Amino acid sequence: MLALEHPGDPQRYRLRLQEHVDEADAIRGLLSAATACLAMPPRRPPRDIVIDPSDPGSVQALAARWLPELDCRWEKGLPRLSACAFRVMLVCLRHQDGLRWALVTGEEWLTGRQERPRALLLLDALLATPWGTGYNCRLELLPGSGLTLGARANPLKLPLAYRGIDGLALAVDVEGTLCLERRPTPPA
Repeated sequence: MLALEHPGDPQRYRLRLQEHVDEADAIRGLLSAATACLAMPPRRPPRDIVIDPSDPGSVQALAARWLPELDCRWEKGLPRLSACAFRVMLVCLRHQDGLRWALVTGEEWLTGRQERPRALLLLDALLATPWGTGYNCRLELLPGSGLTLGARANPLKLPLAYRGIDGLALAVDVEGTLCLERRPTPPA
């Protein structure tokens, strides 16, 4: 589970991974970390609201109810990325054992004649704590990256590779992204 610490300075928040309880608690931690990315005061979603981690609509409903000041929008498939604008989002990945959620903390881009995204840098609350970075796994976006994992690791022939900094390698497909953006403030 992700927790936000602010030792001494209330303006600086540091992410710390704790032993997770379950996938629903991991999603609550990711939403809490997303508030830090949006420079909002840290807070945890209430535990009394039941969510189903295998249902993106349930996760979107929790985010919309708990964060009314944000526009919580579900986008099917790969996220729309821009080299000049970063959006805070949770990505929902399908792998052979079900769904997995992670917070996008960065992007890698290929440069040259055709600038295009290469990978998403992710924070996964179910993986080991990152050390010296803001991510603990990568989602490789190049077509066929999942096929490089081999037939044993990818029996469903899923198209993308998801690699943790601890050695985890999963073949995945992107179900969609939950984009979290501040609502425009009305003019005074």
